[in-house]
Amino acid sequence: PEDFPDIVVDEEGHIKDDDGRLSVILKDDTEFHDEDTKKKMDIQNAEKELFHVEGTLTEKEELLHASKQNYLMLQTNLIQTMKEQYHKKVIEKEEELRQIEIERDSALSKLTKTGSAAAKKETEAKYKSKVQDLEGRIKEFRRKDREQLNMIKMAKSQDREIKNLVQEIDRYKRQKVDLTRKMKDATDQ
Repeated sequence: PEDFPDIVVDEEGHIKDDDGRLSVILKDDTEFHDEDTKKKMDIQNAEKELFHVEGTLTEKEELLHASKQNYLMLQTNLIQTMKEQYHKKVIEKEEELRQIEIERDSALSKLTKTGSAAAKKETEAKYKSKVQDLEGRIKEFRRKDREQLNMIKMAKSQDREIKNLVQEIDRYKRQKVDLTRKMKDATDQ
């Protein structure tokens, strides 16, 4: 204003000539500068967020890939285990054990009436060995049956985890597209 004595700046920042006409608005120029800075900051923030989303997306996709491989391995083991049908074997061996115990009791009953003490001890030892062998097998089959149930639970858990990861990855992909669109719109303005 000192270099231009004809120009007057009012309290709102408007430049007026000596006739009182408005020629340039300083305030709008400042607002334009502020808007430009804001756009740049918005773009920088969107770029940072996009970088974070891309990193998270990559991490989740790798986790999904590893989970799918683990799930397939579990499914393969589960199918193999199911083919062996441990539960069925437990039932069969328990029935076999009952038959041997009935047979043993019958043999011992006959020996008590007619046989010697040595024959009775020999028969008891023979059947005791058979019973212990079958009980050991039943115990092993029950353990394997429990392992099979645990693998089924793990497979279901892995399946849920994979579904959650797929949903999370889809959400991050949508977020990435939205951010990319937002950055493009900001640069186009």
